Amino acid sequence: MDEFNYLQFLNDDSELLEAEEVLLGEFPTFSVQFDEYFDKFSSTSAPDACDPESSNKETNPEPTQKVQNVDSTRFPEISSEEIEELKAVAVNKNTSRSTKQWMNVFKSWCQSRHLENVNIETMAPEELDNILSKFYAEVKKRDGDDYEPECLKIMQSAIERYLKEKNYPLSIVRSREFHNSQEILHAKAISLRQQGKGKRPSKSQPLTSQEESSLWLKGQLGDFNGKVLTNVNFKNLTEQLGFRGRQEHYDAYVEDFVIRQQEDGSEVVEFREGPTKTRSGGLTISRRTTPQAMYFTDGGKTDPVRLFKLWLSKRPDGMKDKGPLYLSVINRPKSNDIWYTKIRMGENTIGNIMKSMASCLKTNKKLTNHSMRKTLVSKLKKSGQPRNVICEITGHARESSLDDYDEIDENQRKELSHIISGFKVVPNENGPNDVSHQNSTAAKAPTIQNTVQHPVLHQRAPLVPINRSQQQGQMHQAMEFLNPDFQAAGFAGFPPSCPSQFHQYRMAALTCAGNTAASSQNYTGCTFNFFSQENAMPQPQPQKKRRAYIIESDDED
Repeated sequence: MDEFNYLQFLNDDSELLEAEEVLLGEFPTFSVQFDEYFDKFSSTSAPDACDPESSNKETNPEPTQKVQNVDSTRFPEISSEEIEELKAVAVNKNTSRSTKQWMNVFKSWCQSRHLENVNIETMAPEELDNILSKFYAEVKKRDGDDYEPECLKIMQSAIERYLKEKNYPLSIVRSREFHNSQEILHAKAISLRQQGKGKRPSKSQPLTSQEESSLWLKGQLGDFNGKVLTNVNFKNLTEQLGFRGRQEHYDAYVEDFVIRQQEDGSEVVEFREGPTKTRSGGLTISRRTTPQAMYFTDGGKTDPVRLFKLWLSKRPDGMKDKGPLYLSVINRPKSNDIWYTKIRMGENTIGNIMKSMASCLKTNKKLTNHSMRKTLVSKLKKSGQPRNVICEITGHARESSLDDYDEIDENQRKELSHIISGFKVVPNENGPNDVSHQNSTAAKAPTIQNTVQHPVLHQRAPLVPINRSQQQGQMHQAMEFLNPDFQAAGFAGFPPSCPSQFHQYRMAALTCAGNTAASSQNYTGCTFNFFSQENAMPQPQPQKKRRAYIIESDDED
């Protein structure tokens, strides 16, 4: 190439384009070489230094069809519908059901207001706020009755979840753009409570010890047929392992339980927990630090391990160690060895176990499967267990979840009512929080003394005035037995000293202080009353002269 002066164009703007064309014309092109390179490696993938499967691919190339088969097996293509189904696995079933039900209520309201084509997920915030305000104010049940105030909060949360799933940019619960609808919902809840709503009429209550004993006596708990054996194991699984009322019982399998023998020969039933309501798994799974287990007691009728093993032994052949835990009951079994069928017990049947048992009790309390769970919390609280220990048994993720269980039972409330009305005497002998019962005989007595027993206070003797000479004499005498080297100055009216009585009084004072050493002068804890005639140091009293009669006789009489 001829030598060309490129620097001359630096100061000449008009010929700058010509200089660029000269430079590009001299620069070589590699288009052919790149095309050949990509054609060579188009059928095979480039080796990856971090992938152990890609080693020796250059020396031992494999057919293209085989590589494609391996990739399709290892990395299958998933459609968008399958991705949505995978996301739905992480959603709680009850939460998903609640969202669907409340959205159906909202759609029904829209149809009644001729708003069928409304898409709230694409609506402007101001317009959506107006629609929600009207919906909150007008929504009612199918029969025209108002919802409970707690249901309104659940309704709002359901609409919030639906909008979040549709990627709505704002929150109808926290955003300022929905302030008006939030105020309407809050005002309606207050109005409903003023009308008598919100008293939770369907709230379940725990069992008392007397009611639980009645279930045993009336044959609702026991081991003599398939139904009562299922009932008692439902009770034990709820109380011992913290199972929730319905779903966790229905999802349990025999393979989830292990019967292990301990070193002392007793047996324990351990449960391997799967996904639950508060521990559904995921990347941040929280496990219980305490294993769920039932321990052998005495082998009696209430022993949970004995009842569980008997329950498994009554299952049909081939399902004694596998299959769903709850099986349908044979009402009239032909054999005493098999009490259950191979059909799984329905979820609704499990959900009504407690209601069926409580039908024999003479009570109008609301007793459901959740009542057994509340009974568990009540028992642990009465035994003085802390809240973190109770959460390990019940499976609550936070201790604040136990706030709904902080209630006293019916017997305690009855006891407090009697105390307030003055019907019973409450001597606090066992402790400040112990409430003891009054004897039945005392309750039937014609007169009841409603007095609280107080400790008897020891009162001092009444003070008696003494004259000045006696006062000075007692003070000097006290100083003398407290300090042997003390010498009282002589003066008129000082009583004569009595060394023997001084020494006796001084030794009594030293004994009171816990130190009998004569040289010690520690008199802590002793009280000296120099102003009381009764507590003063005893003075020698003149003895009366008695006539002596001498009887000379050898008889013992």
